Amino acid sequence: SLVGVPLLVALKTGGDIPAVGSMAVGGTAVLAATGSTIALSYCFSPYIQTLERVIVEEKELVKATTRNVMAMQVETIFDPATDVSKPNKGNFRPF
Repeated sequence: SLVGVPLLVALKTGGDIPAVGSMAVGGTAVLAATGSTIALSYCFSPYIQTLERVIVEEKELVKATTRNVMAMQVETIFDPATDVSKPNKGNFRPF
């Protein structure tokens, strides 16, 4: 899509718009598409797809599976006894 959008803009406009203008419009479209994808990834990456208990060296740990901006699976293993803080009294939402 990094090549397709500017190429599509150049082919669609033909010779009516100078090449610099076509590249500016195509670059803006690529920047907007990439920026929105990164923003969505940042907003929704905290959501956990799977959460399971695992035993490592006789300790019970938790494995959380999420996805990154490239839709690749990311696994995080942590000890809830030491890595998770308790919420404030009366405030159970992290946001």
